[in-house]
Amino acid sequence: MAKSNKSGEPASVISTRDKSRSLVLCCALFFTLLIYPVLGMVWHHSYPLLSPELGLIVIAAATISFFLSALILSTRSLVTNLVVTLFVTIGLMIQFNLFFEGLTIVFTMGLILGFLLKDRYIEFVLAVFVAMLMGSWLDSRLDPATKLAVLQPEEASSGRGPVIHVLMDGFMAPEGLPWQDESQKLRAEIMSFFKKYGFELHTRAYSHYSSTLNSMTRAFNFTNDDQALFRRAEALREDLAFRDNAWFEVLSDAGYPIHVYQSESVDFCHVATIDQIQCNVFPIPNLKTVNREIDDVRTRLEVLLRTLVSQSEILTKILRNARILDTWGVSIYDERLLPKLTADIQSRPGDAFFSHLLIPHSPFVFTEDCDINYRGESRTRWAYIVGNLASDSESQNRRYEKYIAQSHCAIKLLGQLFDTLITDNLFDKATIIIHGDHGSSAYNHSPHIANFDLLTQRDLLDAFSTLFAVKWPGGESEIIGDVESLNVLMAKMARKFAGHNTGEMINAVTSEPEPFIYLTGMEPLRQIFVNIYGGPDQGRESE
Repeated sequence: MAKSNKSGEPASVISTRDKSRSLVLCCALFFTLLIYPVLGMVWHHSYPLLSPELGLIVIAAATISFFLSALILSTRSLVTNLVVTLFVTIGLMIQFNLFFEGLTIVFTMGLILGFLLKDRYIEFVLAVFVAMLMGSWLDSRLDPATKLAVLQPEEASSGRGPVIHVLMDGFMAPEGLPWQDESQKLRAEIMSFFKKYGFELHTRAYSHYSSTLNSMTRAFNFTNDDQALFRRAEALREDLAFRDNAWFEVLSDAGYPIHVYQSESVDFCHVATIDQIQCNVFPIPNLKTVNREIDDVRTRLEVLLRTLVSQSEILTKILRNARILDTWGVSIYDERLLPKLTADIQSRPGDAFFSHLLIPHSPFVFTEDCDINYRGESRTRWAYIVGNLASDSESQNRRYEKYIAQSHCAIKLLGQLFDTLITDNLFDKATIIIHGDHGSSAYNHSPHIANFDLLTQRDLLDAFSTLFAVKWPGGESEIIGDVESLNVLMAKMARKFAGHNTGEMINAVTSEPEPFIYLTGMEPLRQIFVNIYGGPDQGRESE
């Protein structure tokens, strides 16, 4: 006779029900683990949830979860908990970029809880991930263009014309562009554009650094502190902030309330010495454009998966080193940013406004007329790997065609801003600073010390050439062809702006004996004396 429990049910029925319950719980856990980063990404970027490509991702996640669960539940309870702990640890490592210490803690805690909770362990882990999923959903309900600190309407303005500072990421100096016909048309447009609007344009400006963080932390503090090179790979996202910002201090000391418009990539808002900065943050990448501009579901699915992979620094590094992950172009410029900036200037014309525009920075998906074109996006390999050629000359030319088109778009956007200010009688009394932070990054060899003997002048220009232009109230246009670093130009501009109220730091870097750059991977860090625009005595290292 079959055994039964107190309720009279046969033991075989109870066993089947327990197995079914365990299978459902295990499936739910793996499904939540797989879908958590996907939903977090699409919620954060307000991507349409009912799109076919997301449906395909859900089906794939459910299928993988079922087969994993069936395989794992065929083992004993403690072995099941061990395998679940391993998968959870790997998932958290990928999602949150955990390294050895973090992984050790997570895995050890998982083993302990698995031993103590036994059959209840899967339920516990599932509850934790469901709570994390709900937290991600609640966080996504916040307006991504959030104001972290609000300037009150009655707060005093400077009483003078606005200061408008626009960092156009990856915008090269006119003399840094290649000599192909289309590049020279862009060069001519840049020259005529800034002349038309009365700017002092520096045609041969350059950055000492090939990355935004290194370049801007030095330029905004008027210093060349080569012993404190900012290392993004070793910092958490919340540390990617300009805690010290001498230029913002100059603006604040002059009585200017400061507005900041930025992406999530770099934080200009949290300056240690300034309490009141109105901060507007826009998410990257601009995933909504993928659903809006791409008709093919398969392509949209591929773009979403590539974007998801790019959220993990660990996966990105692994796939890049394996030469698997090529760059896929998803717009990182948010079209809401400039209209918001323009409206705020109109409402508070005596304030200072800083905007970090991720254009013409790659990916190059904008046409000259600022339409987004994802068709024909060139997946050319960039020079991520030391010692390897990024691409052949043909693919580099295609990349530059796209960079030039996106640069034309960037100029068009600036023109719209300037014309609005002219219409509102604000342009003439405004101080406007427009500059880049590094070159186009379309180099064939990365600016790494291991590539020292491979780097060409074209590589150096693509890494370090950068735009710099200033318009002063009542000033006239001027073309300046001196080779000067962004650090020096920012220091000179700040000193002229502040007048007699210049501090010791502003005067620290107003000239440099000769041009120099820093290459990544240098231990210890040292200057490479080289004129990227051409000249004698190239590539000499400092002692």
